[in-house]
Amino acid sequence: MSIAVDQQRLRRIVETLLPSGRLGQPEAITMLQFVQLAAGVDNVDDPIEHSIIQSIAQMVSSLAGLHIEELQPVPPVGDELARLRWLQRLGAQLQSPAVRELTYALVFLTSVADLKLTSSERDALEEFQHALALEHERVTDLVVFLTDVVATSDTSQHSATV
Repeated sequence: MSIAVDQQRLRRIVETLLPSGRLGQPEAITMLQFVQLAAGVDNVDDPIEHSIIQSIAQMVSSLAGLHIEELQPVPPVGDELARLRWLQRLGAQLQSPAVRELTYALVFLTSVADLKLTSSERDALEEFQHALALEHERVTDLVVFLTDVVATSDTSQHSATV
């Protein structure tokens, strides 16, 4: 069992959190690095995560005019302190609050793709929140919105406010 994240739902998430629809290539690459990091947190090669990452990469790449084959895999960072510093540098590259919020949303979807949130994934989500400079209340609003989007069978019936 997994969450329902198809292109229609991703499009709704993007249109709500990034109404301008504009995403620069450097931001898109950084966003996808966060997503890759989220997928690797539990050190489990999960086909469900691969599927969601692929959908996210297609959506983000199309917004920024990237070709998916241009994206490089994120190398593992073993040292915790080095990883936290790297996350802070990545987060600093995302200037717009809308892009940071969308990044968190995509990271969250990747983390909960298999409907299991391990303690390492929970810790990583908190690290991502801090690296993206998002307030706890805003993250809660984002999680509620995302839960609504993926839980609905017909995404056209729900409002697009967060």
